[in-house]
Amino acid sequence: MSGHLPNLLVVGGQKCGTSSLHFYLRKHPDVFMSRLKEPEYFIEERNWSRGLDWYRRHFESARVRGEASANYTACHRFPGVPARAHATVPDARIIFLMRDPFARIISHWVHNFAAGFEDRPFAEAVRHETYVERSSYWMQLQAFLEHFSAEQILIVQSERLRSEREASLREIFRFLDVDPDFWHPSFRLLRHVSSIKRRRTRLGKRLADAGVLEMVDALPQPFRWQFKYVVFLPFSRPIARPEMDAETRSWLTENLAEDVARLRDFTGMDFAGWSL
Repeated sequence: MSGHLPNLLVVGGQKCGTSSLHFYLRKHPDVFMSRLKEPEYFIEERNWSRGLDWYRRHFESARVRGEASANYTACHRFPGVPARAHATVPDARIIFLMRDPFARIISHWVHNFAAGFEDRPFAEAVRHETYVERSSYWMQLQAFLEHFSAEQILIVQSERLRSEREASLREIFRFLDVDPDFWHPSFRLLRHVSSIKRRRTRLGKRLADAGVLEMVDALPQPFRWQFKYVVFLPFSRPIARPEMDAETRSWLTENLAEDVARLRDFTGMDFAGWSL
């Protein structure tokens, strides 16, 4: 049986920074992160049926072997992930990324709108359950706590990973029991910044449908995003970051306030700077 099983899972809401942390962790000499950022093995609807040998092949020998997926916390859409993960890697450590629920929802809508997955105006779209539930971190955390101990889980605020990266990475490295003082120049880089997201024009969509994306996807992983941006730049338009009106803010507060309050009570973290 080739390969190794992971002992680290990086999870978190969509647009909370799982891609960035995956990128940073890959630079540490004692950490091996899967080249395929999201094997999504523990999602029954995705790759669970491929079997354990397929999953092992994504990892090489290292003190810490990990993968990252935002979909592992989408328990409303993909139930059973924590149970499958615990049955497979019961001793794994889990890094759970969390971001201001309102900021996450805005970035999620921008991402979906840019990709052509969303055509509804922001105020209408965000009332759909997927936007709310992906910002319901206490609900997501509870699902993991049913199978993993609290000591196995490190909660990381996305805002701190961005604004205090050195201190945040040091805390993460300590949690993983690797050299906490390791530093790499790439740690200064930001990944997948929403402010440069663009939506393809009709011609851009035709180019994508014609197979241009398949050619770009054949490139090595570090270059795919940059090439997609350059190739489609003339055939896309910038997306204005939506403003959250008072009615939408009130509705989201009503639907998320209790979840955030329970999260604060359980973790003892104040999540300073969050919108609610």
